[in-house]
Amino acid sequence: TPLLGAYTGTLASAQSVPEAATSYKYDLVGNLKEITDPLGRVTNLTYDPLDRVKQVEQPLTNGARPTIKYGYDGIDQVATVTDPRNLETRYSVDGLGNRSELGSPDTGLTKSTYDAAGNLKTRMDGRGKTNTYFYDALNRLTRIDYTGTVGTTFEYDGDAKLTPTAAGKITRMTDESGYTTYTYDAFGRLAAKAQTTTGLGSYTNTHTLAYEYDAAGRLASVTYPSGNR
Repeated sequence: TPLLGAYTGTLASAQSVPEAATSYKYDLVGNLKEITDPLGRVTNLTYDPLDRVKQVEQPLTNGARPTIKYGYDGIDQVATVTDPRNLETRYSVDGLGNRSELGSPDTGLTKSTYDAAGNLKTRMDGRGKTNTYFYDALNRLTRIDYTGTVGTTFEYDGDAKLTPTAAGKITRMTDESGYTTYTYDAFGRLAAKAQTTTGLGSYTNTHTLAYEYDAAGRLASVTYPSGNR
């Protein structure tokens, strides 16, 4: 499904391969209304009176033009998206613009709540299962509790109080399968990621990825658990 924010700007054409171009047409107020690709396939966009994308007709496929339709609420948030199969996904937001409900034919109704800082607090999926999210004083995710299963915890360097030598980066994630640790170099770049799985008794198995960078700060090599680069 095309993102609404993708249809912006006033580009007239774009070269993609020699002697081929994508062309663009606009309406009188500057809204993009037609895109023709190098193969002659046409996408058309229509808008409502408030210049919001109302409908996108995609290129002809199997004798028909797949169409996506958009509806909006009173604060200009997308409220409905109807796909080419005529299946409608519904969105609701709270007073702060956070997505509180998503109703989809594929996944059912998902409900979300948020804390005073805007962090996701709970999310209940279409099966009625709820995830609960916890944060530290710096609004970093510290734990996720799942319905009926072991949760996931997150740790950071410096904990909740940053120090001059701590960048607040995640250092450890623990879930029901084991834990993953992260280490960083003096520039705050990921230097190693070690994933440890745990089993019955004292069984553990660790796989480590190591990262090296060049003088320009670009990733230069990755060393895999096998020792290969």
